[in-house]
Formats: sequence, C-alpha cells, structure tokens
Amino acid sequence: MKQTIARKLARLTTNVVVRSPRAWRLLRGVARRNFDALAPEWDTITAANPAHIAPYEHALDALPALPRRGDQTPIYVPSDRLRRALGERGFTDFADFEAGAGTALLARKRDRS
Repeated sequence: MKQTIARKLARLTTNVVVRSPRAWRLLRGVARRNFDALAPEWDTITAANPAHIAPYEHALDALPALPRRGDQTPIYVPSDRLRRALGERGFTDFADFEAGAGTALLARKRDRS
C-alpha cells in the first residue's frame, strides 16, 4: 500500500514538474520525503522486479561519477519531448539505454569554452 501511494505521488510530481519546471521548488521537499520513506525498503522493492530499474542502472554506469543525491537522478519524460527540451537548454550529446521494459536517456551539455 505504501509503495502504491509513493509511486502515485512520484508520478503526480513528475507530471506537474514536466509541465511546469518551476513547480519543482514547491514539490522538491515532498519528493525527497517520499524517497526517504522508500529508501529503507528499496532493496526489497527492486529485488521483486530487477528489470524495472535496469535502464536506470545502465545510464548510471555511463556517468563519470554517480549523482550525489537522489533528486539529481532522472525522471520519466517521453524521449522526443525530453530531447527537444534539453536541446533548447544547450544539451547536444544524447545516449539511449534500454534494458528490460524500460529506457533511460543520458544527456551531456556542450562545453562553454
């Protein structure tokens, strides 16, 4: 039950922030508390369906360093919309990762030099 509510809250947060990125300032604390509440159960949750997070793990493997905090990790956004929005913000290099039933996208911003 707790996981279902947490997933719905995460999906709602994602949907709102994708439509209005400024809303992240208001929802960040809720998302962090949600993540912190699930953290003690994370191994059990992921062991039940390891393919669920496989794309995420593949994308993390491609990073030069792991994110320091959970709120620096990706959320689901349709690929075409994500590429378009990131392109408008100066991101040029994209890599897709597929595993199990999911996908992940790694984007790098061009150098400012």
